[in-house]
Amino acid sequence: MRSIIITLLILVVAMNGFAQKDASVAFSGYKGNYIYNLFKPASPEHPDGDVVGFRLDRKAVTERNWQTLQKFNTPQSYAELSNNVSRAIPKVYEYNPATAYSVESIWPIFKKNFSYDSLSVYLTQQHMAAAFNILLIDSGINRNVAYQYRVIQIKRDNTEGLKYTTVAVNGSEVVNAAKPRIKSRLTRGGNFNITFKAKATQPITEALLVRRREGMKSEFKRIETFYTIEQTADSVYYTVVDENVNSEQVYQYTITPVTRFGGGGRVISDTVSATLINKDLLLPLQFTATADSVADQINLNWKFLRPELISVVNVFRSAEYEDGYENIGSSSDGSFIDRRSVTGKKYYYYLVINDKLGQNSLRSAKIYSLLHTAKKPSVPIYVEVQKTNSGNVVSWQDFEQSTRGWYIYKTNQLEGKLVLSSEFIFKEEKKKDYSFTDTTKNGEITGYAVVSESLSNVRGDFSPTVYVKQKGGMKPVIAPTIVDATKAGDKYHVFWRDDATTVDLITGYNVYRKVDDKGFVKINKVALENSKSSYTDSVESKGFKIIYKIAALDQSGKESTSEEYVAAYESQIYPPSSLKAFLTGDKKLIRINWQPSQSQVSKYEIYRFTRGKEPVKIAEKNGENVSFSDATFERDATNYYYVIAKGLNGSTSVRSNQAFAGVVN
Repeated sequence: MRSIIITLLILVVAMNGFAQKDASVAFSGYKGNYIYNLFKPASPEHPDGDVVGFRLDRKAVTERNWQTLQKFNTPQSYAELSNNVSRAIPKVYEYNPATAYSVESIWPIFKKNFSYDSLSVYLTQQHMAAAFNILLIDSGINRNVAYQYRVIQIKRDNTEGLKYTTVAVNGSEVVNAAKPRIKSRLTRGGNFNITFKAKATQPITEALLVRRREGMKSEFKRIETFYTIEQTADSVYYTVVDENVNSEQVYQYTITPVTRFGGGGRVISDTVSATLINKDLLLPLQFTATADSVADQINLNWKFLRPELISVVNVFRSAEYEDGYENIGSSSDGSFIDRRSVTGKKYYYYLVINDKLGQNSLRSAKIYSLLHTAKKPSVPIYVEVQKTNSGNVVSWQDFEQSTRGWYIYKTNQLEGKLVLSSEFIFKEEKKKDYSFTDTTKNGEITGYAVVSESLSNVRGDFSPTVYVKQKGGMKPVIAPTIVDATKAGDKYHVFWRDDATTVDLITGYNVYRKVDDKGFVKINKVALENSKSSYTDSVESKGFKIIYKIAALDQSGKESTSEEYVAAYESQIYPPSSLKAFLTGDKKLIRINWQPSQSQVSKYEIYRFTRGKEPVKIAEKNGENVSFSDATFERDATNYYYVIAKGLNGSTSVRSNQAFAGVVN
């Protein structure tokens, strides 16, 4: 796709010298015809010179007249790009939500200069190219008809600028590919992994149409799943991975080589059947042996990833690790009790499983246990911790014969709660000195304790906690920088970036908002994840200035707060309404009153004029007033009034309705 974009840019350069030129920028696809818009970005708000938009025309090659399909422009706001993405997803051939770029990550880059210079990697994704109106989609076609398209620049005065015409696009064209034949079929975990092989043709297929049916009588339907296309010598290998399968279902698959837009698919592969009974699934995820010295028995327990596949579990035991194993019983649930074990003797166990189709699994991993005593093992001695370049190294000694191994616990504060920090560390024969290196990131102070476990699977008490401090304390987190706060509808979208030198130390974010001169308020209930770089806030501005700050949190919860950022806000102030004026009974005053503005108002300005004269401001009233008495009116003329509202941020409303009163001789 990247090479295609480079080619298209070359064509754009060519168009600078020609008003109209044939170009291979339209292609037949799975859901219609796809056409590239080669022109630079242009919209009414961000024009390219006089160009503010574009038009797409179409005609059949047998026709003379062009038909206009759509008028469009480059997205000029976050909301417009978001809407375009939503409309594009069901129209493009390839869309993968797991790898798709988000609008939140792309819009700040594009907004900097409203060009495509920094978006090449993002625009390789079909839905994003369509959202930017670079990739145009005509889904209303007759596949038996060849069409031509032209893209035309539209200027501000609605006249046409440059244009170009594509070569004919025929929906019935066929991809030049040899028929794929089945090469291998594997089941791994819960997936099917199917590889096809075909003789290589030129050019190499860019995409695959993968179809699947469940059972032998249902219809083949397209599935969007992971696949690879690789060429080796004169052969092409197509590998399809299907993760969305059920264990007791028979599936059939076909693949069809297509263009990158899903077009031209006529060559269909062999039909391949697959069903999911993978021997790896028959091995236990967990398998433990726990000695019960009180009941004088060893309890075996296990769990499977897919227990519904299991029929019988056979238990084998030996007093020697290498050989001498015999079947001591079987079970159809997740446990077995060995009541023939002898106290003080170590036993080794493994499992062999039969599935519901009568197949045997591989042998499970071996585990061991020993009937001993139920008392707690002794606490390890000489527990120490040292800070090294590799991490914090915890060391200890243990001389107990009954010790099976140890766990390491840690805390990030003095006298803090200890939490498990290591896998189980097995004891080795005749070894007395042990150590564990903690390579994870730690706070200013870290404490460690060691817990022993006996051969009877009984855990001892915590060793004394030993502590180590970071030299110079924790490195402070550098505050983030807000790069944009854009209003879309009734929401504000806030974007920020972090300093690369301390971004790895950030554990989360808090978002603060201030409305005009009020104090900052934290608006997120819980800290945002440290992977976030944007936040959407719902707030009514009503003409107020909205200000944001972003605080980054370090491992201790300390905040590093950004500079204040004033969001784009609505400065519109609504005028007062229902203005009325009337002459008092003694004809010495004209009283006017009005309904208050719907915005936050600092004051009202009252204006008066008579026929043939300019309006004059005669008074100001604070925002709590809704009336005024005029004693200086002209008594031999009709006096006209209107009122203007002033917002707290200095914005001014339009005029209210006019009202009049007075005496005309």
